[in-house]
Amino acid sequence: MSSHATKHGSDRGKNQDSWHIEERGRVHAYAICDGHGDYGKEISSFVCPLVAKVVLTYVMGAGGFDSYKAIKAIQAGLKYIDSLVESRMKSESKDSGCTIAGFILDTSTDSGFAFSVGDSLVLVTAGNTVKAINNMMASVNS
Repeated sequence: MSSHATKHGSDRGKNQDSWHIEERGRVHAYAICDGHGDYGKEISSFVCPLVAKVVLTYVMGAGGFDSYKAIKAIQAGLKYIDSLVESRMKSESKDSGCTIAGFILDTSTDSGFAFSVGDSLVLVTAGNTVKAINNMMASVNS
């Protein structure tokens, strides 16, 4: 998983992106958060580790990679994170936030789920083929 930052459209002069990898045995969660606003870095730094940990916990608790259960688990995990951000971030940071792109991979089956919130997206590559996944949820199997 990688992140790409640009200066186009930004006048803040600092990279506000964060990333995190969480591993639990054969299942790995990858998250990249793109912060924006005056407190974008603080929010992306707070959210990104939570995304990987919480979403992985919710998916594993739902019984793994069954499509319907995983989608509902990821949505519930992201809703929980949103409530944490609302309750813990400073009131002056309300105009700041972050977008999220993530992937959960079961290394034993090479299958997983990509997810995104906002305008961040996940690109999945296989050889010379690149597939952009820009909807809320998509199942990817090799």
